[in-house]
Amino acid sequence: MKKRDYVFHWDDAGLWLHNLDFQDKFVKSIGKSMQVMRTKFACVLFTCIDKADIITKIRSHRATTVIDITKHMNSLNGPPSHKYRRLATAYKYWESKLGKKGFEYQWEDPFVCYMPDKFYAWYKPLRDSYANMALRGMRSELKKKKDIMNLIDSVEM
Repeated sequence: MKKRDYVFHWDDAGLWLHNLDFQDKFVKSIGKSMQVMRTKFACVLFTCIDKADIITKIRSHRATTVIDITKHMNSLNGPPSHKYRRLATAYKYWESKLGKKGFEYQWEDPFVCYMPDKFYAWYKPLRDSYANMALRGMRSELKKKKDIMNLIDSVEM
C-alpha cells in the first residue's frame, strides 16, 4: 500500500469553496470527500481570508483546527525589518452533546511571513490567475444583471 502524503494545501479556498456556493455540485463533492480524505493525506490545509467564507461542511468538521493569522504588534509600529512578523493563533472546533458549538484556544506561534524571491516568482502568477478568474466571474455576473436591467427598462409600464 502506498504511504499517504503528509499534507494537501488548498490556497485561496474561499474562492473555490465559498459558503454561498454550498449547492454547487463541485463544492458538495469536496464536502463529501472530506469523509475519506485522511486515507490520502495526513493533513488538509485550506487557506482563506475569513473562515466564514469556507463551506460549513469543512469549517465544522470535528477534526478542524482554525488558525487565525494576524499582524504581530511589532510589525505595525516597529522598524521595517519587523513588517513581515505575524502571529498564528490556533483554535480547535468543538461540539457538545446539547448542540452547542464553538472554537477553543489551543496555541500561538509567532513567525515571519516573508516568501523567498524564487518561491514568490512561482507563486505570484498563480495568485494573479486566481484574481483574474474571480474578476472574470464578477464581470460575467454583472453583464447578466445589466442584460436583465435593460430588458426591464425596455418593457413599458
